[in-house]
Amino acid sequence: MKELQRLILILSVGLILKSCGGFGFLYQKHLTDDVWLIAVDEIEQMSVSLKVSENGYSGLIDETVFAVGFNKNYLIAKQHPRKFPEPPQKDSTNYYIIDLNKIRQEKANFISKIDTIKYRSVYKDINGKDSLGKENVQITKSKYVPDSPIKMSYDEYLIRRKKINLPDDLGFNYILDDLR
Repeated sequence: MKELQRLILILSVGLILKSCGGFGFLYQKHLTDDVWLIAVDEIEQMSVSLKVSENGYSGLIDETVFAVGFNKNYLIAKQHPRKFPEPPQKDSTNYYIIDLNKIRQEKANFISKIDTIKYRSVYKDINGKDSLGKENVQITKSKYVPDSPIKMSYDEYLIRRKKINLPDDLGFNYILDDLR
């Protein structure tokens, strides 16, 4: 009897951890750079997220993302808005354009500004150099979190696309039919 209780306890803890993302995601697909398509517990939670650490993600586009496309410079996405626990509003579609170069640049600037300390030691070694070593030292790995992209209507999306000269061949080439 104790073995059965122990097994039930282990399975219960495992289910709780799984529902909290403890063992991974229901769905996870690497798109480009540190950008991922993920759903934690249910497919309707599909979102575009930036990986900020080994196990940490920061949401860029909330649920429910159902189509994405990207090249080396931009990522585009379609989303049916959703307020949990309601289902996605499939009669409404938002469009997003994410400038990947801007994220790369901001992330590099953020890390260099926040994680680097400058110091000059008053203590010198026998050669007259700072005894603490290099003057600039990276002390941590930052969890850069970019600004959320702007939600657009289809017409706004087309205008923005033209304004920034997105190539015609950049389309929504990854579509999740179950969420469309």
